[in-house]
Amino acid sequence: MPSLGQAQGLQLYPDRQLTPGAINPRLTPAYLCSHPTSDRRNVPVALKKQVFASYNIPYEARPHYEVDHFVPLALGGVNTCNDNPTCNLWPQPHQKSFPQIAPWGSETKDVLEGTLYRTLCVRKKPARDCAVAR
Repeated sequence: MPSLGQAQGLQLYPDRQLTPGAINPRLTPAYLCSHPTSDRRNVPVALKKQVFASYNIPYEARPHYEVDHFVPLALGGVNTCNDNPTCNLWPQPHQKSFPQIAPWGSETKDVLEGTLYRTLCVRKKPARDCAVAR
């Protein structure tokens, strides 16, 4: 298991210059709550490699990270933006690989995403109101 010192670029939150987060404002709560994210999830390997390179993390370290959406697809996040391919993607560290970041690794964010998604679908608020604070 890599140590914090070995983890080049280990961050709890994405770099705001590289990954400010982005939503598709056309996606309504009704749409988001009735369509699986698999309909919109498409992050090709080339883009994943670009994300790792942008954060100066070797692609070979990918088992210790998840290329994740800063604003989750379930809340209206996007895969990429025309002017910035990494606008909503970043290499989020796994807390199982870096226990010193617990509880704020990818595993915790996945649970939080589910909670926010359920809130969105129950309250029918616009996705921008449920998006993770940026």
